[in-house]
Amino acid sequence: MIRQVEQVSSLMREYCFDIMNRQVGNAGAFYLAIKDMVETGYWTMFVAEERGFVRGFITGTNYLGRAKIDNLYVDKRFHRQGIGTALVKAYQEYVDANGAEVLTVQTRPTLQAIDFYTKNGFERLKSSYLMQKML
Repeated sequence: MIRQVEQVSSLMREYCFDIMNRQVGNAGAFYLAIKDMVETGYWTMFVAEERGFVRGFITGTNYLGRAKIDNLYVDKRFHRQGIGTALVKAYQEYVDANGAEVLTVQTRPTLQAIDFYTKNGFERLKSSYLMQKML
């Protein structure tokens, strides 16, 4: 189930930190920031949950018609099951309904990441790893 989060519980913060830390390491700053960033409304957050466990999450910002994905992580044990796509879709629908005209993401320079975003309708800008999707 994908749902928007407005209050970040301690358990949810632990799940998200664990997912992110396993993939990029040293996610301590994220752990400290996530609760305030979501609860003050700076980040919009959606989570993918199954039986009470967070399987993945997305956070982003939407300002003056330009939306950005700041974080998208799915537990590695659940990759290639459509969770990332469902999270991007939920976030995209939210920002589209809230006036965004473009959605960007600064992705990792890996073929897997670039292919994922390309399959989700994003286009690579120039030679960077900045990808964009017109809404």
